[in-house]
Amino acid sequence: AISGLMLATFVGIHLLNVPLAAFPGAYDAYQRVLRQLYQSPFFEIPVIFLPLGVHLAAGIRAILGHKTRAPARTWPARLHRWSAWYLLASVVGHAIATRAPSVFFGIWLESLGLAFTLRWLPYFFWPYYIGLGLAGVAHLGYGLPRALAVARRRADRSAASRLLAVGLAIAAIAIVLGVVGIGGLLYEIGDPYATDYADLYRSIDDSPFVPDVPDRGR
Repeated sequence: AISGLMLATFVGIHLLNVPLAAFPGAYDAYQRVLRQLYQSPFFEIPVIFLPLGVHLAAGIRAILGHKTRAPARTWPARLHRWSAWYLLASVVGHAIATRAPSVFFGIWLESLGLAFTLRWLPYFFWPYYIGLGLAGVAHLGYGLPRALAVARRRADRSAASRLLAVGLAIAAIAIVLGVVGIGGLLYEIGDPYATDYADLYRSIDDSPFVPDVPDRGR
């Protein structure tokens, strides 16, 4: 619960970035300001990576002990659990794919880099990004009140809140619109293949694990 509360700050910042992509230039402008905070070692290590490691370990421990775990009887509980499975399967690879280029090569993903992945492997990245955003909304929305209740040793009654459900539904729609904006379906964007992020993948496209990346201008 404590690790979840610590992660909630970053997750909230991260999720808010996505709907801004529905407006030209807003995604990158927001990210360039906020990443000075959340990508600094004084924030990233103690507030993101250490709590993330604890949260993942706790989640895996809960899965391994599933025989003694109570079944999820309500829709909020099911959504919270299903979103946890999705995030558990994707968060490590997502962190590597987004942070390694900036740490080792000085290349930041930004919206056009994300648009490149949507053009490059659309059948994978469109459902992946939308699923990741929706899982983040569900896990944060239903997990934060639960974590607060556990930390305060009180019962969590938020799952029955219609207001919370409506708020999460609106947030989910905003996430989808943001991904659509990143993909260039709401307004004209630049050439996704003419980015440093695309060039990075071209440099490793001889690997059997990396599909070919088209040339610039395609």
